[in-house]
Amino acid sequence: MNLEWMDVRGDINALEPIDPEDVELPWSPYYSALTNVSAVRNGTQVTISWNLLNLRAGDDSLQEPYLVEAWVCQEGEIRFIPIGSYTYLANVIDEPGCEEPSHARVYGVEKHGYTPYVVVPWPDFDQ
Repeated sequence: MNLEWMDVRGDINALEPIDPEDVELPWSPYYSALTNVSAVRNGTQVTISWNLLNLRAGDDSLQEPYLVEAWVCQEGEIRFIPIGSYTYLANVIDEPGCEEPSHARVYGVEKHGYTPYVVVPWPDFDQ
């Protein structure tokens, strides 16, 4: 969020990060989870894809209609990477070297809320 539009009192750098898995999103009452969610690996690049979410006229949020939340290994640390997408795929870099496994989930987004997420079947490095 742009700090210009916020009334911040105190040191913004002293705020504790929020675990994205603890955030309750507004759920769409009208749409089901995305289908045909898959992922393929090409070296350190993982491409996540899914089928089109057919929205009814007027349900577009005027923002990216898909959200990928990825927890990937980069530079030896698991990092949270949120990705908004206008297309049916997203790419993320996932490197070897972390103790915790990488993982991701994907949502559809429409003006009433988010579809239930789908856990992405994460590809191993030998695939």
